[in-house]
Amino acid sequence: MSSTQKQSFSLYQVCEDIQLSLEKRYKYGYWIKAEINKLNHYTRSGHCYPELVEKKSSKIIAQIRGVIWKADFERIDQKFKKIAGEPLKDDIKILFFAYVDYHPQYGLSLKIRDIDPNYTMGDLLQAKQDTLARLQQDGLINRQKQLQLPLLPKRIAIISVETSKGYADFINILEQAQMQENLGFFCHLFPAILQGDRAVKTIINQLNYIKKVKHHFDLVAIIRGGGGEVGLSCFNDYQLSKKIAEFPLPVFTGIGHSTNQTVAETLSYYYAITPTKIAEYLIRILLDQKSSIVELATKLHRNTTNVINQNQSRLADAKQKTHQSAKYQLKEQKHLNQKLQKNIHILSSFRIKSQKEKLQDFPHKILTITNKLVNQQSLVVNENKNQLHKYTQKLLIQQKNEMDSIRKSIHLLKPEQVLKRGYSITRVNGKAVTHAQFLNKGDLIETQLYNGNVTSNVNKIKNKNNE
Repeated sequence: MSSTQKQSFSLYQVCEDIQLSLEKRYKYGYWIKAEINKLNHYTRSGHCYPELVEKKSSKIIAQIRGVIWKADFERIDQKFKKIAGEPLKDDIKILFFAYVDYHPQYGLSLKIRDIDPNYTMGDLLQAKQDTLARLQQDGLINRQKQLQLPLLPKRIAIISVETSKGYADFINILEQAQMQENLGFFCHLFPAILQGDRAVKTIINQLNYIKKVKHHFDLVAIIRGGGGEVGLSCFNDYQLSKKIAEFPLPVFTGIGHSTNQTVAETLSYYYAITPTKIAEYLIRILLDQKSSIVELATKLHRNTTNVINQNQSRLADAKQKTHQSAKYQLKEQKHLNQKLQKNIHILSSFRIKSQKEKLQDFPHKILTITNKLVNQQSLVVNENKNQLHKYTQKLLIQQKNEMDSIRKSIHLLKPEQVLKRGYSITRVNGKAVTHAQFLNKGDLIETQLYNGNVTSNVNKIKNKNNE
């Protein structure tokens, strides 16, 4: 048979025949399990053309194109976000209801009319459990909890979106605390995407950067505001969770949801439902420390005042005793000297008289002996005077050294010296405050520092005895 005699069909005829055959064979819709390899959603038209695949050991064993028209896509995506907590996206497993559709021009596809989010949610939950199991095996579940938070955690590295409401609320609360309580937080933003496919990579990149400058910070806060549970699957990612668990600084998470705790939150040092709660937690830590310092300063001032008063009293007593002792010693030495002179004089006179009577024939010799005796007695008197003078000087120097030592001790305990070492005195109505119960909200207080005074209003009072 020649080529001109062979029966032939046009391509359209063949495609039309295929279309009729498929329409006859597949009259009804089917529930089908597959994986979205690529979503292919076009925001301009609103239509979606997902690439649907089935894999076995990471190898694609089946593949077909899907079609979701705009109205169906908006309905399905909204329901998906509400139930599964995730939008439709690449690389998720779905259970969908579709009709087999064939068009001579556009080829074979599955026209998707509905998707069951519960199936995908189960898959996401399984992925979360797998991540937790791997981290448990790695011994990383409690790694963050073993870190030590600094006594005054004031330097915060923030990973967030700059335009996020949660970030704005977080900064606003800390700034109010700075103005009202003078707490002095330091914050630096490391911008990142906190939901969707790109979140994991950007958050890990910022954690790596913060690690290089970790000595500038006390903790890391990963925060976002609102959004419910939509797009939180990135916080169940193994690589991100592992990075958080192994991070050398305490990591705080506040990603704005109230149920279904993510893996990242489970591993973090501290997590809260909102960024606001994290800010309040940090402020409470600093206020507690500030209260302890004020109480310690008050106690130190009271003890210092007592020591100064005691030493002043001791100094006065020592001064009086020294004066009385010196006066008594001088009086005793003077009396002894007078008595000695008197005795010498009496003895000399007696001996002179006696010798004069016995040795009238030797007046010159007697006179000589007498003069010699007088001279010797004069030397004795002078020597006694010198010894008395030296003893008195030595006693006075010793008492003076003791008084100088006491003066130095008193000088070190003077309020201005105590203030110079970093302490302060708080007064209300001119009186020193020794306990928080003596203050009322709204009181005007004056804080005395070493080089000046600070005046402020009492905004909040926390009495330790009431804790």
